[in-house]
Amino acid sequence: MTELGSSGRHSGGGKPVACTLRPAQVADRREAWRRLIDGWLLHREPTDQGVVLTFRADPGVADAARELAALEAECCAWMSIDVEDSDTITMSVRSPETAGAETIHSMFEVSA
Repeated sequence: MTELGSSGRHSGGGKPVACTLRPAQVADRREAWRRLIDGWLLHREPTDQGVVLTFRADPGVADAARELAALEAECCAWMSIDVEDSDTITMSVRSPETAGAETIHSMFEVSA
């Protein structure tokens, strides 16, 4: 869901709010997020630190969510993503820093 380039904003916690993906990789990542969100999203809820996304628990959705979480951990170390699998798939995307939370809100088109 990469939105920021290498310039980014500073989170104040030592990690810049920036993505390390190369421009050629950004389109592929956005497409992966679009497929997950457009295909299975039930609800998105803003939080003070980011967003909670709730997906239908169809076959393969939890795996796709975990794969995206792992990929984002590699390029966007300023945020954390947890995936829980039960009756629905819950993905919590957050950053303790204000700049990070604001960026997540923008990325997922929510406002706190």
